[in-house]
Amino acid sequence: MAFSEKIKKWLSKYRYLSRPEDRTILLTCMGFALIFWLLVKLSQEFSASKPVELVLNIPEGKALSALPPGDIKAQLHGSGWDLAFEFLKRSRLLVPIDLTNSAHFYLSEAQLRTLIGDRINSSDLKVESVNVNGLSFDLQDKVQKKVPLLLQARIGFAAGHQQFGPIALSPDSVTVTGPAEAIANITRWTTDSVIVNDLSATLNREVRITPPPDVIRADPAKIAVTVEVEDLTEKTVYVPVRIVNSSADSLKVFPDMVQVSFVVGLSRFEDITHEDFDLVADLKDFRYKEGKNTAPLTLTRQPADIKNVNLNKRSVEFLIVK
Repeated sequence: MAFSEKIKKWLSKYRYLSRPEDRTILLTCMGFALIFWLLVKLSQEFSASKPVELVLNIPEGKALSALPPGDIKAQLHGSGWDLAFEFLKRSRLLVPIDLTNSAHFYLSEAQLRTLIGDRINSSDLKVESVNVNGLSFDLQDKVQKKVPLLLQARIGFAAGHQQFGPIALSPDSVTVTGPAEAIANITRWTTDSVIVNDLSATLNREVRITPPPDVIRADPAKIAVTVEVEDLTEKTVYVPVRIVNSSADSLKVFPDMVQVSFVVGLSRFEDITHEDFDLVADLKDFRYKEGKNTAPLTLTRQPADIKNVNLNKRSVEFLIVK
């Protein structure tokens, strides 16, 4: 039976209370009954779980090798009144622990219950149990060092565009601080992934670094990433053919220059000339014949930042001149 139907059924029993005064009396009686029920209930014994937060006093220049659990809870037992006042006063129990006198400190469950009991508002409340068997605290020297950042990125460019210069990170390093053993093996730090497709204009983006473990602090938490973009254009140069390993006294090559076309970034268009290429016809294993002979061409040198290189001739013809 639905809750609304139960209410209707209950109200039907009191339909004879037609006067407002009668209804007021009924509601007043119900209110007193509820208050009395609460008073009786809160006078009884209950158990309740309350979060515990450890407030650690760590010496200057020291750091914990591992942080204590963040979900410590104490099981409290007492009257409903005492528990209610305890939970109304604060949401969690703050328990101070002094670590200034020892690099290695162990706190048993019994000791922890005692410390928690000292922080309870009412002496009538008892700490029945804690959800940890004990706590170990190991202190190490706190060290700090700067390590380079490694950007995790997958960037695709729109047709006719390419990256211009290296990707800029600002800053390009982070400062990591923490216990000596944890910091010792850190040689670099990564960022969150940056994934961009069809990029056609300069990208400026704020990127978070990979979150550090609890015992390590890494600053700053965010960096600026800049990816500059430039247009691509096509260029053509004429490159002379160079003959190597020829045993003939004199050769005549046709053509003696070959057209080389390629795609290059606009910023490098004027810089690249035919002198940046080496086009070779190797005659080392070639057997000479009367009349015309053909040798394949090999591009042995070209700029590293060009693409889609094409030759209008893949071979040259030559004559042996006697």
